[in-house]
Amino acid sequence: MARTLQTSTAWPSHPAPSLLRLTWLWSGANPDPTGLTMAHGTTPHFHNTEGLRSIEVGSKEFQCVGALPPFDHPHVFLDMGKDTEIVCPYCSTLYVFKAELGAGQAKPASAIFKAYAA
Repeated sequence: MARTLQTSTAWPSHPAPSLLRLTWLWSGANPDPTGLTMAHGTTPHFHNTEGLRSIEVGSKEFQCVGALPPFDHPHVFLDMGKDTEIVCPYCSTLYVFKAELGAGQAKPASAIFKAYAA
């Protein structure tokens, strides 16, 4: 992937403009040229309120929340990388990747965590 460096002086009122002047553009395609927009809602979240030994998931990158709130642990981002399983360091839930499940899906489906705004 080619990287190009773009400089800008469009942030004179920001307390640290020198840090924000550099924006990395990957292959010239960046929907937010400022680099200030955060991604929301793209990382699946799973929980193990039922106390299962393992949960099959269709994503290799996700967050484990432990049990459902208010009994959740810190929401930790887990990345399996090349592996097909990972253990949550907080609740010791074993997550096993199954490609036949769609991204963001889990078996059992009750392990999918959906946050609702107050």
